[in-house]
Amino acid sequence: MKKALKLFAVMCLCAIAACVALGCGSSAPSSSSASAKSDSSFSSDPATKTVSTDPVYILVDGNDSRYGTSEQTDQTPETKGYADTIMLMRVDPAKNHIAIVSIPRDTAAEFDGKPDKINAVHWAGPEALAKEVGNMFGVDVPYYFDYKFIEFANFVDKLGGVNVDVPMSLEGGDIINDDRLSVEAGPNTLDGVTALMLCRQRKVYADNGEAIRQMITRDLVANAIQAAAAQPSTEAAKYANLLETSGNTNMPADVLEAYIAAFQDSGQPISFSLGTTPYAGSLDESTGVWCIPRDGDVYAQLKQAMEDGGNLADVVPLPAVY
Repeated sequence: MKKALKLFAVMCLCAIAACVALGCGSSAPSSSSASAKSDSSFSSDPATKTVSTDPVYILVDGNDSRYGTSEQTDQTPETKGYADTIMLMRVDPAKNHIAIVSIPRDTAAEFDGKPDKINAVHWAGPEALAKEVGNMFGVDVPYYFDYKFIEFANFVDKLGGVNVDVPMSLEGGDIINDDRLSVEAGPNTLDGVTALMLCRQRKVYADNGEAIRQMITRDLVANAIQAAAAQPSTEAAKYANLLETSGNTNMPADVLEAYIAAFQDSGQPISFSLGTTPYAGSLDESTGVWCIPRDGDVYAQLKQAMEDGGNLADVVPLPAVY
C-alpha cells in the first residue's frame, strides 16, 4: 500500500487545537507510573511485517505547560501541565469514518488515590491519561498525541496556517509573544498564534463556553482533514517528520502512514461523527470539588454511536453559540 502522511498530520494538528485551550492548573500533583507503550499493530515476523488498519482509538491531548511562552517562568521542556482539553478519536479506514469525542477537563476522576478532575491525570503521563479515557469508554487506547502551547503554534505555522469558520469577531491575548490579537467572524486562515488564541477562548460565550470552544475546534478538525485528504502523498516523509518532532507521540510512522494511505486511497470524502461527553457540572459536596459527574451509560451510548457512525449529538446535545 502506498503510504501517505499529510492527512493524519493535519488531523492530529487540529485535534491538538482542541487540546491547547487554556487551563486553570496550579501546582503539580504527585504522579503515578505510566502504562507501557503498545506496538500491537505490527506482526511478529520482521520479514513479513504488516501494519493493521483496523479501527483504532487514539487519545489527543494538549497540556498547558507554559514552556516557550511569555509566561514561561522557570518551566522546562519536560514540564507536563494539566491536560485541559482531551479528545478521543476512533479512526476507521474501512468505513472511511472518523469519530471525535471531547471529554471536558472537569470530568470527575480519581488521581493519586483521591477524587480529582480528569485533566490532573496527565501529570502521570499521556499513557496514564489514555488508559483512564479507555476505561471510561471500555476500549483500548494504544496511541496518543500530546502537545504544549508552543508546539501547537509552531506546527500551524509550518503547515502554512489552518482554515476555520470563526463564529464571532474575537480579541484575545497571544500567550507566545504577549501581544493582543483579533480575528473577524467568518472564514479565516489563521496562523499559529491566532489559532491558539481562538482555541483558548471560552469566556466570551454567554453559556457553556468550555463546551462551545470544544465544538468549534472539532469542526476545525473535520474541515482540515477533508482538505488534507485531497492532497498528494509525495511529501509523506516531510509530514511524518513534522508530526513526530512537533510534539510527543507513541504512534510509529509506519502506523501513521498506513492509516492515512487507507483514507487517501478511498477517493471519497470522509464522514465524521463529532460530539462530547456531558459538560454540565456542579459542586460535589462530599469532596468540595466542582466537577462533571461521570455517566457510564452515556459513555456506552457514545461508544456505540462512534462505532456505528451515528450522530453523537443525539446522545449529548450540543450547546448553542449565541
